[in-house]
Amino acid sequence: MRLDTHLDARPNKIQPHEAQLSSTVAVVGRLARQHSAVGSLEIIGDITLYDRFRLAYRLDLSTDVSDVELVLAAYRRWGRHCPAYLNGDFAFVVYDHDDGSALVVRDQIGVCPLFYEIVDDRMVVAASIRELLIASARDHEIDDDLVLSFLTYRHLRPGSQTGYRSIKRLQAAHLMICDQGSFETSCYWQAEKIPPLQHKDDETYVRHGRYLLDLAVRDRSIDVDDGLGVHVSGGLDSSAVATLSCLARRGRSLPDPIGLAWQRYDKLQPLDPASAAIRAVKQHLDIEISVAEPSAADLQSLLALDWLSDFDVEPLLNEGVLQDRAAQLGLRTILSGWGGDELLSFNGRGLAGQYASERRWRDLESLGRGSGALAIASGIRSAFAEHGARRRQADKLEPHEGSLASPEALRSAVTQAPAPSFSDCPRETQFELLGRGHLTNRMEAWAESGARQGIRYRYPLLDLRVVEFALAVPIHLYRQEGKNRWLMREVLSGLVPDVIRMNAPKREPRRVVQLQARLCQALREIGEQLGNGDQYQRTRLLDMHRLRRELRSAHPTKTKNLGCLRKALQVLDW
Repeated sequence: MRLDTHLDARPNKIQPHEAQLSSTVAVVGRLARQHSAVGSLEIIGDITLYDRFRLAYRLDLSTDVSDVELVLAAYRRWGRHCPAYLNGDFAFVVYDHDDGSALVVRDQIGVCPLFYEIVDDRMVVAASIRELLIASARDHEIDDDLVLSFLTYRHLRPGSQTGYRSIKRLQAAHLMICDQGSFETSCYWQAEKIPPLQHKDDETYVRHGRYLLDLAVRDRSIDVDDGLGVHVSGGLDSSAVATLSCLARRGRSLPDPIGLAWQRYDKLQPLDPASAAIRAVKQHLDIEISVAEPSAADLQSLLALDWLSDFDVEPLLNEGVLQDRAAQLGLRTILSGWGGDELLSFNGRGLAGQYASERRWRDLESLGRGSGALAIASGIRSAFAEHGARRRQADKLEPHEGSLASPEALRSAVTQAPAPSFSDCPRETQFELLGRGHLTNRMEAWAESGARQGIRYRYPLLDLRVVEFALAVPIHLYRQEGKNRWLMREVLSGLVPDVIRMNAPKREPRRVVQLQARLCQALREIGEQLGNGDQYQRTRLLDMHRLRRELRSAHPTKTKNLGCLRKALQVLDW
């Protein structure tokens, strides 16, 4: 048995708070931020509802009631089926003091994290693994197989598993029923079951998409009087969110959100496409944009975080210092365009291949510019390009040759190879992308890191109304007239400048090169600090000799396993 007895509270600012619902159910940490009770029912959770007026109307309630009261009323009306009627970011527990049963729920997309541990028929629920560890006085067995899988493969889809065997993740769109010592988990929402949407023409779909996107951004913008930030990357999705947020707030005489960018865009810096696009957004909206770029010291601090107890820091390599800047500016809510690539601004990958394999030449012609044989030839070239992209993705499913996992540990481990990605069908590709785990990985990391700064994230493009619309529209809307992301580009027509709307996919060469250089500097400095390994608890999982050697020689262009080095340090918990 491998036990992890070390819990470094260095990066933690969480106050150990516990809400005891009964002798068998407890909620700890920041998940216990909202509470309500009616009769024998008690609810505790982290709940932000959108489209709440519709829900209040269905429940015959005033719109003045709080979100937590709305959810409790929904439970009284629909019982365990109530999550299907909710649109929002939520994780909560409803406990019935009469029969001792509990319902644990996480929102459909997984914006709000939810972890739990069951020991001796007692369940403790929290928004983070670290909060569960702080609340528990027991040692925790490490799941060596999962940790070695994390070290070995580029992409890991852990599902309900975490680095500790006894601590589980309640996955997005899942609920758990706890009754008399039994714990039953089920999925209450599935992307694959969204019925198709039928409108008379493409323009109607475009208007519908614009309407839903506007609602999603407005609902997340106008309830924040001050302290609102918005990501500005120069891409389609962030530009859409920034623009619609400004329009919604200006219409209500609220201050503009402050733009937050990962890279500089001013005249003193050499421009690359992303810098130019950020500048175009600033000129279009006339808003303040604050920039934060990580130093080697910033990256060292991130790499000191423990993957098992905290989170994967890859999503924080740029965002971490931006959170620091946002906190300095007094921002408490950040709007992000994250999630658009898989849904409303999906590029239609797989569409050309599907048309070609089914010999739908007229449809294939519609993908290219112009008409006739040249357009068909262009579509066929796109089909070959998609096939090549699928092969490259398949290569990434193989074990990474640069992994720092211990060969001895791997020989006795049962690692989990990632599932294949990207089918020949664009709709199936969307489903695979949603289930891949990268959306959850980033949102969990941003949620936990942001909470330590008092910052919350909102994702308009992951609004349930927008998600279900994007999964219901005909697939041809994603690529037409030689344009990828055709639907999103049309939705944004007249809303954002054409220099952004019609731009090629976002490229950020300057940011990437700079980040790699500073990351390598941080890795080399850490390599000089590492001892012989005797003082670290998890050296059995790592090839320590190789790790020290490769850390000290890390180079932006010569080192091909920077991600493996980052993962190894997070597992080592140095």
